[in-house]
This record gives sequence, structure tokens and C-alpha cells, in this order.
Amino acid sequence: MEFDSKPYEGTEERLVRLTIEEESLWRCYRLTIPWEFKTEKGAPPVPSLYFEEWKKEGDILAESETLSHVRLELDKLFENNFFLIEQFPFELYTKIKKTELSHFCIMPRHIKQAVYLLIQQGKIVIRNKGGRYIFQQYK
Repeated sequence: MEFDSKPYEGTEERLVRLTIEEESLWRCYRLTIPWEFKTEKGAPPVPSLYFEEWKKEGDILAESETLSHVRLELDKLFENNFFLIEQFPFELYTKIKKTELSHFCIMPRHIKQAVYLLIQQGKIVIRNKGGRYIFQQYK
């Protein structure tokens, strides 16, 4: 590959960035690079920096099961007054991760979605304490 020699100015530490957009049936990957490809005659074609991947049917079912498991565990924690005391996101993650079954792979995004549901229902609130976010039961 040949690149143009234009200088790149930016504040980002990473020169190459991968952005992944999750949709219900597919994932979109976009590579961002600070260089421009030469487009003159005789130069190789410019590669695509955008890719799509369809999720497998099993992936969608596993995601759904994992998310419902996380919601169930969060509801149990809420019923047991777990959120009366301020909870940091990592503490919440480790507490729910311990309940993970062998066929689940609990990721932070699952907990995020379930916590947002509790926030929408008005059960818990998110606060900033000392520059860190905490979750607490709505009083």
C-alpha cells in the first residue's frame, strides 16, 4: 500500500481506531486511520474500511438469554435492598458476573442495558460522587 505523505494532526493517542456498531441482526466495523490513500492512475484500489457481519441466530438467542438473566439478577438485588447503599459499577458487575452460568458470557453492556431499564422505571438513580458514578435506590 502506498500512502500520501500529508502530516496528521490530532489529539488522539491512537492512530488507528476501530468502531463497532451493534445492531440487532448485524455488526458494523469501521476503521479510522489518519492517512489518505493515493488515488492516482496505476495505484492499487483504495481498500474499504467499512465491514458488516451478520450475527448468527444462536448469537441473538444467547444475547437475549444473557440479558434476561442479568435483568433477573438485578431485580433480585433490588428486592434485597442492594441499592440502598451506594454501588459502584465495578462492584455491580462483579456481583452479577458471579451468577454467570456456563452457557452465558455476561459483558458490561448487558449490565448497562439492564441498569438503564431500572433507571427508566424510576427504581434507581445514577449519581456522580467524587468523579465516579454510583447507582443508588431512588428514595
